[in-house]
Amino acid sequence: MGNYFHDFADLIVPLFATARQFHGEVQFLIADYKIWWLFKYRHIVEKLTRYEIIDLDKNDRVLCYPLVFVGLHSHDDLKVDPARTPNGYSTADYTEFIRMAYSLVRESGIRMGEQAGKKPRLLLIARKGTRKFTNVKEIVRMAEELSYEVVVADAKFEANVSEYAATVNSCDVMLGVHGSGLTNFFFLPTNAVVIQVVPLGNLEGMAKHDYGDPPMAAKLHYLQYTISQ
Repeated sequence: MGNYFHDFADLIVPLFATARQFHGEVQFLIADYKIWWLFKYRHIVEKLTRYEIIDLDKNDRVLCYPLVFVGLHSHDDLKVDPARTPNGYSTADYTEFIRMAYSLVRESGIRMGEQAGKKPRLLLIARKGTRKFTNVKEIVRMAEELSYEVVVADAKFEANVSEYAATVNSCDVMLGVHGSGLTNFFFLPTNAVVIQVVPLGNLEGMAKHDYGDPPMAAKLHYLQYTISQ
């Protein structure tokens, strides 16, 4: 827990694939309970269950249920396979659910010149640690010359997810280096564009699997740019 990619790929997406079919009529029993994690993602969890969450490590009651699922159904990183969910839920359904959970108002992105006088917004994910852009100012200047309104933000671990989700949803293009910050594509409006910059190291296949295939399954457009020597 704590890594943005793994929070979604290992827990949140599988939780949706497993529990969404019950429309809130399900109770979560959790081992290794982390209250900070549940608070961070409370908007999502509260849309999946109407009931108190049980901390199994601190609960000694006998609990009886007519049906129990042990563990979560996981299909692929950041993807939901409609052929393997009871109600045929897909990755696109999951992103629609996420936008609903965070009350995100934009359902569809705009295209260049589509709305007179309105510039499309480009979100530049500017990492501060490894795999960071060293020419952020130049990227911003070029994007602005191409008639984009540019938003520069870093998806920090301690960020308020609700506030960051609203920022992402306000944008039409998201650009970032391969890394967990690209997981925020879930908050983009449909038809928005994800641009992944792949660093040196023959990471093209893994990069597309992690942050290329899922956005396309979510009805987003995807572009991949590979750094060369």
